[in-house]
Amino acid sequence: MKYTFEELNNEINRRLSEDDTYLSSGNSYIKIFQHGLVYALMESHVKPLKPYFNLPIFLQKIMFKRGKKNTTPSFVLKENVILDSGIPLNNESKDTSFFFNKIISELGSNVSTINLNPERGLKCDFNIHQLTDTKINFDETLNSKLIEVNDVYSKLQRSSLYSSLEKAYISSALHVFFHTFLRYYSVLRSQNVKRVYLTVHYNNEGIIGAAQSCGIEVIEMQHGLIHPLDLYYCYNKNLAPRLKKGYFPDRILLFGEYWKSVLLKGGEWEPSQLEIIGSVLPTHRSVNKSSEKTNTILIGSQKLMTEQYIPRIRQLLKTIENYPDWKIILKLHPLEKEVDKYQALKHPQLEIAPLASDLSDLLSRCKIQISVYSTTFYDAAGFDVMNFSWQGDGFGSDYARFMVAEGIAEALTSDEDPIEKYNTLISNHYSFLKRSAFYAPFNHEIIVK
Repeated sequence: MKYTFEELNNEINRRLSEDDTYLSSGNSYIKIFQHGLVYALMESHVKPLKPYFNLPIFLQKIMFKRGKKNTTPSFVLKENVILDSGIPLNNESKDTSFFFNKIISELGSNVSTINLNPERGLKCDFNIHQLTDTKINFDETLNSKLIEVNDVYSKLQRSSLYSSLEKAYISSALHVFFHTFLRYYSVLRSQNVKRVYLTVHYNNEGIIGAAQSCGIEVIEMQHGLIHPLDLYYCYNKNLAPRLKKGYFPDRILLFGEYWKSVLLKGGEWEPSQLEIIGSVLPTHRSVNKSSEKTNTILIGSQKLMTEQYIPRIRQLLKTIENYPDWKIILKLHPLEKEVDKYQALKHPQLEIAPLASDLSDLLSRCKIQISVYSTTFYDAAGFDVMNFSWQGDGFGSDYARFMVAEGIAEALTSDEDPIEKYNTLISNHYSFLKRSAFYAPFNHEIIVK
């Protein structure tokens, strides 16, 4: 990775603070420009799409309407619509949503679920292809939006603040935005939907814009850790005026007060938009301290970080040989694509947990958890688990430093002995993380109000 998250955030903030190209009379395309800049700055291997905006408007309409069926939608959506990322609770239970199961239960029969990633197998009422492959008719809203995006595109092409590569990626992002807006608006305008729930607002600006144009409230549910260095959360407050009407949800439902305090450091949310829903994920089970602690180190890996984790795990395996009564359990990220590289780490004191393993059960039994940065650091709160964050350089290093600075984890270098460090801290009356700050009790009134 060319930049750390902190460096990338600083560069994005600097660039977008000096520009108003992305502002239209009614909306802010700041996040769309950010998408393009991130791809360009990170020297992405993904080729930018060739937009239609250099064509006359009437030809753009023809091109955007291509491939759609000449039919009117025959389905009916309920008042509440959940746009699910398609991740099931486990590989055996494809009808239980990892992120939304609790909310679906609260909404009962008044909810329609839509799978945004059908290839993941989660059973929903609809998949996204069923809904968006319908006839498109341009009305006043679509015509106005197309003209607005074209105006922003034209300003971008005239601007001297962006390189040709940056313009290509930003233009591609504008194309994706309008195409997504068009598809979702064409569905939602004929339905009686009142609320749309989703898990992330970034890269979903077209969905958010389409729903809000139809008078539909958009609600984001926290899906994992929120960090001041995240690219799409905790924007610098100097960008606050430019973030207004920047295609954000109407409100966000958070696990606990800690996450609210993190978001309030940024400039994109008003306090009234931040609501505490509490523990909604299956990993947020009640702490069970009846399980006996064993001499176990839990490692929670992150996707796309194989090169950082493998050497550190190898070093740790050498260290743990000095402690024959200890073992390591490796829990891979659910979306890990290089499982074979981890499986090659054969060692009698290493166990790779099945993907469907109960995290609460693992946390209740282990004494130490090690990662660079991970949501499981917070999940460990209340389980009397000592978190260690591997410090170093490169991707994720700024997150790792933050984990230590915030008191979420203890610092650990790759050549340090975590067991020795654990024993020393325990003998000095170590204070474990309390769970209540991160995960409040579930508040069903947030859903039914």
